Amino acid sequence: MYKMIIAEDEQWIRKSLIRILPWKDFHIEVVGTATNGQQTLDMVVEHEPDILLTDIKMPRLNGIELIKKVRETSRDNTKIIIITGYNDYEYMKNAILLNVEDYLLKPIDAGELEETIVSVLEAIKQETKKEEDHLRLAVGNFIYENVLNPFEQGTDSIDIFPKPFMLMYSIDEIPIEEFHNNSSIEYAFSYTIGSAVLYVLFFECTEEYECFHDTNLPHFIKNYTVGHSELVTLNVYNFQLSFNQVYADLLQNLKNNFSNHVSVEEDTPPLTEIEEKHLTKLLSNGENAKTKKYIEDILGQQEDFSLKWTLSFQLFTMLSKYLNNVNSEVQQKFIFAFKSSNNQEDLKLILDDIIFELVDLIIEEWNKKPGDIAFEVVDYIDSNFTDPSLSLGITAEKFNLLPSYLSYTFKKEIGVNFVTYITSKRIDLAKKFLLTDSDPIYKISEKVGFYDVKYFNRVFKKTTGHTPKQYRNRIS
Repeated sequence: MYKMIIAEDEQWIRKSLIRILPWKDFHIEVVGTATNGQQTLDMVVEHEPDILLTDIKMPRLNGIELIKKVRETSRDNTKIIIITGYNDYEYMKNAILLNVEDYLLKPIDAGELEETIVSVLEAIKQETKKEEDHLRLAVGNFIYENVLNPFEQGTDSIDIFPKPFMLMYSIDEIPIEEFHNNSSIEYAFSYTIGSAVLYVLFFECTEEYECFHDTNLPHFIKNYTVGHSELVTLNVYNFQLSFNQVYADLLQNLKNNFSNHVSVEEDTPPLTEIEEKHLTKLLSNGENAKTKKYIEDILGQQEDFSLKWTLSFQLFTMLSKYLNNVNSEVQQKFIFAFKSSNNQEDLKLILDDIIFELVDLIIEEWNKKPGDIAFEVVDYIDSNFTDPSLSLGITAEKFNLLPSYLSYTFKKEIGVNFVTYITSKRIDLAKKFLLTDSDPIYKISEKVGFYDVKYFNRVFKKTTGHTPKQYRNRIS
């Protein structure tokens, strides 16, 4: 439901506005009515409405002052419709400058109001789609930069997760529609990571997650080889912990489903971050023999079949994320080999026929890339950074690279990670516009490449120490 506040000091008009349209038919809930400007402002802060239907002349705070203060609360996306008995040019001009949706004269015509409401709801849907696209790109960038790149794990990052979420990690591709059609899930995004797919599911609240967990999650566990995390709070630093959890859960389910010869160990040692970093360096340097010898040494440290089985799977998934497309035949061969592995000899065949084949493919692919590819990407970013859809994934696709490889080589050659470089370009341009343009802040955020003005405000303050408004007022 969309939330709406009605602000009108005359009681009979206020009551008529509540009844003038069947609001529930438009999926609108009137969450409050106010009789003066200050009361309205307090309600806006409390309820964060999608729509504000307000008279322009009210006691304590008139309509124009109210709208200015609403915008100052960062409610730039609240759609405001003004109603007034005065056809005043100055009011209309000020209203337009404050990004008001419409200016309706009393007595209010139901048909005219309905037309405005339909238009406003369509605008909200378009903005919601933009926010979803922004979130998908931002989460993807974060995964490729901070989770899949062993050299960037734990890096500082803006909090990009606006709602609680959980992760699911599957070696089977789950149709994304199964998540989109679930009413408990607000957003569902999928990211291919080599031989597996990571799903990030957002929930409006804990209750929606609990409904999904109790009612729908058993279906996915039964029908797919999948691991899942618990609900993650709004802390970006919990993502890596959650990814480790979902990966461990997938491993356990693989053991339970694939092999009677593999026992579940509570303290199964993972492939360490140090080992993955060293492997990545060997691969990027094209050292085929040393890479294979290092893998043999890692596996040779484990005598226990169960532990070696686990490490072999981890090596396969780690290596597969560095290829643009893992050959489906190779993946199926690997899964079949794991299902039927019973002894050390079977694992040796997996190593020789599958894992070492991945090493060959990765080194062959990476050696095809020109040494100055990172600088070509910089030129591309410099020409396109104001495009809000620009992302690590899209850029990698343009240059026929894997996102994790682009992230690694970009940081290695340029000295900063991909997202940091784009963000600095956008913030530098925003500083210039704030000092030279009179455009409102939400317009500037769009011009420099941000989908969401709230996200722009957070990034700008983290980067400069000031909000955009403070920066504009202080410097000018």
